[in-house]
Amino acid sequence: STRSESSLATLVHGSDYIFCVGWSPVHPAVFALGDGTGTLELWNLNEDMEQATARASHSNRAISCLKWSNDGMRIACGDSAGTLIIYDLISEAAEPQPDAWRKFEKTLGIASSYTAADAGGPALEEERA
Repeated sequence: STRSESSLATLVHGSDYIFCVGWSPVHPAVFALGDGTGTLELWNLNEDMEQATARASHSNRAISCLKWSNDGMRIACGDSAGTLIIYDLISEAAEPQPDAWRKFEKTLGIASSYTAADAGGPALEEERA
């Protein structure tokens, strides 16, 4: 196998339990997580490896699931009360720039073998469903 069993990175989230995580379908360095306090966090590892680049809270109920839209422009979250929240990302956050893969590989310290994209820090707009 060409894969290593060691982790590429370890990120510490100290505020509460993490219930769900989802990687952006279009940006190599962006993922979202939902925690027990009802907070959705967006992380852009090309921007910061130690803290989220954006946060949104809609209640104090745990976010129990999340799903990205195929174009990476929306995230749907479900909480423990049965509420569905849909967040819109601004295009600068969702759409990667041409050097995103190279930046991401550098961030993780892995050999460059991709070309793709990067973006700035994610920003959220909330829609209640």
